Amino acid sequence: MPEAYLITRGHERKLEYDFLGPVPPAFWWSPLSERRLVDLNQAEVMAHGDGRSLSVLVSGIPSARLDFVGRGIRHTLVVDGLHDDAELALELVRAGLAAAGRESLGRRLDEAFDEQTIVAVRTGASSAAVVSERLTRALLAGPGPGAPGATAGGPLPADQAGSWAGPAGDDDARALFLARVRALAAGAPGFACTSCLAQTATAIEADIEGLPGTQWVLVTGGRLAEVVPLGKALPAITGTRSSLSTRLATRPRAVAATGATVTALIVIVIVILLLL
Repeated sequence: MPEAYLITRGHERKLEYDFLGPVPPAFWWSPLSERRLVDLNQAEVMAHGDGRSLSVLVSGIPSARLDFVGRGIRHTLVVDGLHDDAELALELVRAGLAAAGRESLGRRLDEAFDEQTIVAVRTGASSAAVVSERLTRALLAGPGPGAPGATAGGPLPADQAGSWAGPAGDDDARALFLARVRALAAGAPGFACTSCLAQTATAIEADIEGLPGTQWVLVTGGRLAEVVPLGKALPAITGTRSSLSTRLATRPRAVAATGATVTALIVIVIVILLLL
């Protein structure tokens, strides 16, 4: 069963945003936030595959509860170990890609964690184990409806090789984003994330440089009009390893031959000058 974690807060000022109960063993989303690709204070969706496991994060999940100044509280849900349950991963991502899906997921989390439960866990009056139990039940109940028209329940296209970016409002871009999440669940390394901060493909290319694997960025507030590849492929080296080695090995002999020819010409010129 996947391991789920929840970031939320209570109504009181002192009950600030923090993990409720257990904390993930690794903050795998940190490279994205450090590069200013994502903002966990906003509605974002992230998926990460390391070749062995899949993790998903959905932020900006609205709660019906309010904080001490009357602002709406937002949940952040982190789920690790989804490689054995790709369908649940896709359901969570679909829910995170639509306001209706996040609202439905927020209602389920509110049902599992009312104010009294949050206060009890944060103050130590209740065991942190209750968080894992209730999150498991909420996940098994399903995250609710996904994005309308975002291939919910339908066949997905094949994952595209390389890194890509696309506009969040485009049906094809969302379908390809889901296809990348499915590929991450199958063992492909890399990230798939939405970004409310990214603006252009050029900026995204700079942000993802150095990240392992291939990346898929769904831009929610930028100027992308279509799906575009990120980065440039290195030119292929033609010929076999042996033929390339042969060309490199013969280069010194060619240089030596050229030097001998020049030396002979100099000697001839000197002889001619002495005879004059």
